[in-house]
Amino acid sequence: MSQNVGKVVQVIGSTLDAEFQEGHLPEIYNALTIDTEVMGEKMHLVCEVQQLRESARMLTEDDPKKNGARDTVLKLAEARAARIAVGARSDRRDIALLTIDPEGSRDLDQALAILAAEQGGTRVHYAIADVAALLGAPAVVVARAALGTLNHTALTCEALRARQVTVAGVIIGAWPADPGLAERLGREDLPRYAGVPLLGALPEHAGQLEPQHFRAQAHDWIPTEDL
Repeated sequence: MSQNVGKVVQVIGSTLDAEFQEGHLPEIYNALTIDTEVMGEKMHLVCEVQQLRESARMLTEDDPKKNGARDTVLKLAEARAARIAVGARSDRRDIALLTIDPEGSRDLDQALAILAAEQGGTRVHYAIADVAALLGAPAVVVARAALGTLNHTALTCEALRARQVTVAGVIIGAWPADPGLAERLGREDLPRYAGVPLLGALPEHAGQLEPQHFRAQAHDWIPTEDL
């Protein structure tokens, strides 16, 4: 089986950027294997692909197809910037939302719709972001501790800001008792990727505590003066 071979061009904390030849990008969630040598010690690393991006170089070469893609991206970016600049928001109460909250849930805040996008692919409409925008309330993003949290949290914060929602900070929802290297580095890098402070972290299984015990310890996990 043929393999795509790329080159690591940047390492930030537990995240790395790798370049591949055009047309040979790996798929999302595929594994990348890296064989290297550090201070005389051979190392074999396995990473997971979380995001694909076309470089500016690839979009600006003298190729009609690439120039067309570049022009499309620029038009979409300009249209979006114009909407954000004037603070305009679309009334999309016509979209039928589906809740994914479990049976017996006391708050129905996991409502979404997945629709085909005009430019291809799909677009997810997530109602909770619109509620925050309507109320003018700041949002707190709850992030996971596992590998991939930097990308997921950064994209979530970006989506909230696109809706003119202020992001107050990030909370890690379940911090493991014995975190590995990926978790420790991810926690260190979260504020920089999200562009907001890390407000605290709940220990794993904290949700299983009785309410009075949870309230008694919550201030140690998330100091309220930071909110």
